[in-house]
Amino acid sequence: MDESTLGFLRQLIDINPHFIFVKDRAGRFTLVNEAVAAAYGTTPEDLVGRTDADFNPNEEEVAHFLRDDIAVMDAGIEKFIPEEVITDASGSVRYLQTIKRPIVDADGVARHVLGVSTDITELKRAHEQSRELEARMLHAQKLESLGVMAGGIAHDFNNLLVGLIAHTELALRRVQDQPDVSRNLERARGSAYKARDLCQQMLSYAGRRALEMRPIELSAVVSDMLELLGSVTKGHVELGLELQPRVLVDADRSQLEQIVLNLVTNAVEASTSGEPVVSVRTFVREFSAEELVHDRIQRQLPAGSYAAIEVQDHGEGLPPEQIKRIFDPFYSTRRSGRGLGLAVVHGHRARTPGCDPRQQRSTTRDHGHPGPASVHGSGRHAGGRTQRSDSGASRGAGR
Repeated sequence: MDESTLGFLRQLIDINPHFIFVKDRAGRFTLVNEAVAAAYGTTPEDLVGRTDADFNPNEEEVAHFLRDDIAVMDAGIEKFIPEEVITDASGSVRYLQTIKRPIVDADGVARHVLGVSTDITELKRAHEQSRELEARMLHAQKLESLGVMAGGIAHDFNNLLVGLIAHTELALRRVQDQPDVSRNLERARGSAYKARDLCQQMLSYAGRRALEMRPIELSAVVSDMLELLGSVTKGHVELGLELQPRVLVDADRSQLEQIVLNLVTNAVEASTSGEPVVSVRTFVREFSAEELVHDRIQRQLPAGSYAAIEVQDHGEGLPPEQIKRIFDPFYSTRRSGRGLGLAVVHGHRARTPGCDPRQQRSTTRDHGHPGPASVHGSGRHAGGRTQRSDSGASRGAGR
């Protein structure tokens, strides 16, 4: 074969995007193309005569390659490997789909193996993203079904409670001179009120409440709730505030108050095993598209300036399998919990344009890096962008 033909064949091998290689029984490369050499951060010339071990620090991968090569040469038949991994020169793991065939010499002995590998890393990632999206959609459909069911039950039960509370009030008026009877009726009325509040939470989760959307100063909402939040902390948990002034959002005030109350309540209950401090912070900052990609209501938020409420505690946190279910209705890790606190937060967020509460766990020990325990929710900054006012405070600029 003349030199020009060899050069042409060499060019064909090198322009092929797949990994093409030939190895001997010692695992030494005797032929390799540019794709393999590039993965190992070298040249085909430098790779010939050397082994995977000279470039790949993962001993398990190297041993796997050699076992497969020897097995193919000994058996004398082709082997299809649907998926295997290789650590490249940058330390990244790539996924390959490989076919190996024995190269049999004239004496009938296979002393070399030919391998052709296709890099399926991006395809695998696309499949994983597709599966994740499908799982999230199924989860969203489940939550929607639970919401419809909860809303229907709560609506009917709430109508029954209206009559029960009304008749209890009438009975109390007639037995004011009978303390024992009045006391029992007051207890019954108190229980009915608690049941009514539970129905309201279920209706809120199901989205049965009409919203009154208007510009609201986020930090002012938190400040106005200090007395109520103080009763939630019960004196044994310190409430720390870091409120940025003039944080304007378009939202329903009662929804925001419910969100703050539920998040703080959840944080207080989680603080029994850690430092007794719960921090509430409001702020505005730019969020990238990557940060907003994991949206639990299947709505992709655009990158931009968002106002946020962050509630942080220092409890032990939850394992990943429980974190996945924190917004599920009627799911609670506490025996006394009703499982509606964060579910209501989720329900409110789903009805508020540009609102996105996400799990971003962090603790004082981790100095803000991902770790054990905090939930924060963010709402689109009023007007969708941020500018400086005359007073120097951040505020929403209308569009």
